[in-house]
Amino acid sequence: MGTDAAYQLTRAEGERGTITRITGEPILDAETGDVTPSTTVTAVRWMYKEITRYSRFVRATATKQDVGETTFVVWAKDEVMVGITRLDPDDFITYDGIDYQVRTSRIEDKTAFVITADEIV
Repeated sequence: MGTDAAYQLTRAEGERGTITRITGEPILDAETGDVTPSTTVTAVRWMYKEITRYSRFVRATATKQDVGETTFVVWAKDEVMVGITRLDPDDFITYDGIDYQVRTSRIEDKTAFVITADEIV
């Protein structure tokens, strides 16, 4: 088990992160009137954050910040990912203390969950 490229990448270079999914109707606080989204948080032990373009790397190095979209890779066969087949644009990832809004998600080769996201500023 776990000899495919996504497994190897996430285990060799991945770090902890979370995936927060909006899962249902918002919750209304009757006293305050505040509305809170109903969410499910999934702790992922090995999530790889990829720098996708050289120019982005140069800007990120110069400014010490992420610039533009970020691609994340999660091993799709990880037990915490069972039942998750895609993420929606309302969902977000937290990685190294930074939140990223999901733009797209797809499963490649039945083993790699590839997620494109933008940093929330």
